[in-house]
This record gives sequence, C-alpha cells and structure tokens, in this order.
Amino acid sequence: MHGHDQRASIQPGPAAALAASLLLPGTAVVDKVLGLPGVAAYLLLGAAGILIGWRRLVPAFLARVSPRLAAWLAGLTLAVVIAFVLLAYPLANSGRLGKGSDRDEALNLAARALLAGQYPYDQSTYLGNPISPLPGAIVLSIPFVLLGTSAYQNIFWLAAFFLVLRRQWREPHHALLLTWAVLLSPAVLHSLATGGDLLANALYVLVITAWLLHAAGLGARRWLPAAAALGLAISSRANFLLLLPLLFAYLERAAGWRKAAAALAVTITTTALVTVPFILVDPAGFTPGATAGELAAFNRALPGAHLLVPAVAAVASIGLAAVASRPLAVRRFWQHNAFVQAIPVLAGLALTPPALGRLRFGFAEFGLFFLFFGAAGWWPWRRDNPPGTRHVPAMPPAESGS
Repeated sequence: MHGHDQRASIQPGPAAALAASLLLPGTAVVDKVLGLPGVAAYLLLGAAGILIGWRRLVPAFLARVSPRLAAWLAGLTLAVVIAFVLLAYPLANSGRLGKGSDRDEALNLAARALLAGQYPYDQSTYLGNPISPLPGAIVLSIPFVLLGTSAYQNIFWLAAFFLVLRRQWREPHHALLLTWAVLLSPAVLHSLATGGDLLANALYVLVITAWLLHAAGLGARRWLPAAAALGLAISSRANFLLLLPLLFAYLERAAGWRKAAAALAVTITTTALVTVPFILVDPAGFTPGATAGELAAFNRALPGAHLLVPAVAAVASIGLAAVASRPLAVRRFWQHNAFVQAIPVLAGLALTPPALGRLRFGFAEFGLFFLFFGAAGWWPWRRDNPPGTRHVPAMPPAESGS
C-alpha cells in the first residue's frame, strides 16, 4: 500500500453517492446559519474538495504517510476531537450562541430518571420538549451520563467507527482519511458541539452491525451478544428497523439461513424487551410515540406521508435484500443501508417546499443516519475485507468505483 499509486478512477454514480453522503447532512446547519446562498456555496465547494481529494490529496497522503505515522495521527485526531467537545459543548449550552440543542438534555434527564427508578418519559427539556429517544438510546447513554453528560458518547462512537474501519480494511490510512472526511461535515461538528444524539445513534448501529456481521460465521457465544446489542441499538430510533431485511440477507450469505434467522430473532426480541415495557407502563405518556413521526409534518403536502415514505423505504430494503451480493460484502451492505436510510430524508427535503412554501434544508439533519454508512460504503479506494481474511489488497483502479 505505502508508496504505490492509489488513485481511483472517478465514476459518476459512486462519486455522486459519496458526495451526497458527506455533504447533504451538513446543509441543515449551513442553511440555519448562512441561508440558501450559503448552502449553494457549501455544496459547490464541498464537491470541488471531494474531487481534489479524490485525484490529488488522498494519493499523496497514501504515498507519503507510513502506517506508524497514520496510527499516531489517529491518536492526535482523537485528542483534537476531545478538546473540541470540551471547549465547544459548554459554549453551545451557555445560551450565548442561541438556544442550542436540547437533544443532549433529553437523554441526560431520561437516563438520570431511569437510574433513580423513575419513568423517564415524565420529563421535559429546558425548551419544553418531551423526551423523544426510544429506551435503547437512553440505556446506551447511561455510562456517559454517569461521566457527566450523554454528549460524550459521540466521542466514544466516533473512535469505535475508526476502529471498525481499520479492522475492516486492515490498515489505518483509509480509516483515518475517512474519519477526517466525516469530521469536516458541519452536521458532525454541530453534533459534537451540541451533544446531539443523532450522531451516536447512527454510529452505534453501524458499529454493532459490523460486529454482528464479523461474528456471524463464528460460534453462538460470539454472535449472540452482538445480535442482542443490535436489538438494544435499534431501540433508539424506529427508522433503524429498516435495516433488518438487509441484515438478514447478508447474515444468510455469511452463515446460512438458520443462523441468520436465529440472530434476527434475538435482535427483534431484544428490541421488544427493551421497548415494550416502557409503553405498557404508560401508553399515553410514552412520548416517543408522539414525537417520532417527523414525516407527519408533511401530511398536508402528501396525505399519509408518515406511512407512505417508510413503506417505500421498507420495500426498497426488501428489494435490495433480495439482490444482496454473495459472498458477504460488508461494503455493499453499507451502501444499501445508506440508500434505504436516505429515502425518508430525501422525501422530507422534497416535501418541504410544498409544505412550507419555501425551500429549506432543516430536514437534512437526519442525514446523519446515512452519512457514515454511505461514506464507508462508497469510499473509492478500498474493497471489502470478508470475515476470516487477513489481508486486504489495494483496490484496482478499474473496480474502485463499483
């Protein structure tokens, strides 16, 4: 790898998918701060940056930076991210830069209530909003709330994302470059600064699915914990249920349909065991049920949008599962999940003008759900490292954009 020509041919489809994954989620933040002219400039500059990086910067980095140096740079990057959060998070929550975000407070309040043996959905944030995260998100935030705030989970899961990429690709170079690329997204920086949970939501689902796919061909003691952990992660946002058809398809290709069915049963059962008791305790007070339907805001523009759009995404997931590659291709799994998770976001953006009477990109904040899947899936220089292999060859230019 080191010292070789790592340039990848630019193919329009994969290049557009990579650009959309990296750039689209950030338009929500840019629109809020700079308006539509800022969004236009951001997309143009971002596309130019990806093109220059594709052709010049990445090949130069790969040719000059040793694996040892890349590992040191990864550690330095983690230190910078920690410092950024420690400096920016208190400032963002001070009120001096506006109201900020109450996503972090929602998890903090809910986790502390749960630790105190109270019903977590009786709380409301300082902005007067009800608690919207599902129980799995609350449970997964508890270790970080005990450390001070749920905002710290974003740091942990970003580091885990890097480690997953490094394990998948067997080298730190591409894992580090892709981590840098996502850190340049205004959506990621905004989540780190405000402690928003959408970032961690997306990351822990990706990390745990990668764990499950890796463990699928191993003994039950390896894949059972992963399947249960994924059930907990899916009990964070309802949209992650959309990955289950694809997950079954790829598990079946990795380990056979019996093990795939067993793993999926463990995942679904765990999701139900984590979620349903909170609904049964107080069905009327279970506030995620009232706040989870963000697409319901578009029902006037498209009647039944809150049902129709998820149905379309579910059909897409089932269809992609039917044509899933064999043998196991984690990279293709990431691509398919990015596409499915992007459907509700693109639908929301398309329905915003008829619903609001003007073009706005606020709904793009949910693009964090596909950003990491898409960036990892369409990163052009690397191919998959199937479970059990010990070496990942450099991607041939002719196949780099597939």
